[in-house]
Amino acid sequence: MTVSTITSIANSKATLILCCIALFSCSNPSETSAPDTADAVPQDESALRAKPIIKEAYKHKQVGENGAAMARLEEALDIIGSGPGGGKTGAAYASCLDDMASVNLRIGKRDEAKKQYQEAQNILGALENADPRLVNGIRKRLALVSHMAKRGITCAEPSSQKNDSPLPYFPDVEKMQVAIGTINPRVAVCAAGIPEAVTVRLFITGDGKFIHAEPRGQHADSKIGKCVVARLMDAVPDAELPRFRACFRGFTYPFMVGKHKK
Repeated sequence: MTVSTITSIANSKATLILCCIALFSCSNPSETSAPDTADAVPQDESALRAKPIIKEAYKHKQVGENGAAMARLEEALDIIGSGPGGGKTGAAYASCLDDMASVNLRIGKRDEAKKQYQEAQNILGALENADPRLVNGIRKRLALVSHMAKRGITCAEPSSQKNDSPLPYFPDVEKMQVAIGTINPRVAVCAAGIPEAVTVRLFITGDGKFIHAEPRGQHADSKIGKCVVARLMDAVPDAELPRFRACFRGFTYPFMVGKHKK
């Protein structure tokens, strides 16, 4: 089997994966496949009143209207914080802080975002039945903040987006899928056995810089997974990836590795 054939197979699988991401992933900038946080927490009266406001904030976030998103989230946080259902110590409050942190990260307030993620993490850590998906999502977002700091990457998105830009806010899923597929030959040599897929969650800036990658599934902590990540660090900057206006975006892709017989 040739490298081009393997890459073609990977591209076909990735199409479905990336399309699912576009439809179902939450709007947090780290894009760590966390659940919609508005639905991942107990719904007391104050949380229910805040939920439609948070939904509006999500819509603003999806198009880069950060100022409007933050205003709606601040409104929702005030409602939840003054409510009887846990107030500032409840899961709904932590969830809203998580969303606010994502906006602050986009507009360049990385330290403020980190504090909000940590506060949300502490609140959830004190709860007996915190949703593990939300807990894990915040943990990964905090890790992503650290990776950005180490690479000297700071977001600087505006409060509102100009409509005259030729670039989309988020990239076209199919174009990005094809572009990521061109990297596959660079990582295919990470294994010498029967060809197999190594699913990786990859974080890329709008101008094509590598932030972080994490293998999933059986290769989450394997030598093969670590090899793929190391090679991606070198391959991403050289790839002709579609540019977009958002500070960064996360993508999941099944890279094929193994011995490719002709």
